[in-house]
Amino acid sequence: MLTISAHLCGNSAHCASLDQSPVHAYVAVIRDNRHSQHMRWLVLAVLVVVSGCNTATNSFAVEDEQGIVSGANLLLCGAKVPLRRTGKQLLVSYAIDCEATGHVALTYTSGEQHDCLVGYVTQGAVQSFTFRATKKGCVAALR
Repeated sequence: MLTISAHLCGNSAHCASLDQSPVHAYVAVIRDNRHSQHMRWLVLAVLVVVSGCNTATNSFAVEDEQGIVSGANLLLCGAKVPLRRTGKQLLVSYAIDCEATGHVALTYTSGEQHDCLVGYVTQGAVQSFTFRATKKGCVAALR
């Protein structure tokens, strides 16, 4: 008899929205050898899916008090993720799945482009990055 109990995330967007939710998988002893080969593959598949959800969600924010930024994208871990405007901020939450550096690319209403440098990020660590857009570029902001 095989018993599997697991909390799984169905897709990467849902997985990215989990804020370090614990993921558990329990497997009991397989007693029926006729199906053991199929059960081994099932257990392996469950563990692969579970391990894919074990990332921390990190926040990236750009304060745009003057309304001079028309768009922003997070470029990190080989991904390009757009930030969404909420009032005078551009925001995104992103599950980091690498150890690297990156940046938030800002496009200004004037057509200029500036980068907000993201320091070194670590997979599994909860991190928050806040920047302030100015007419001369992007600066790190303290929260």
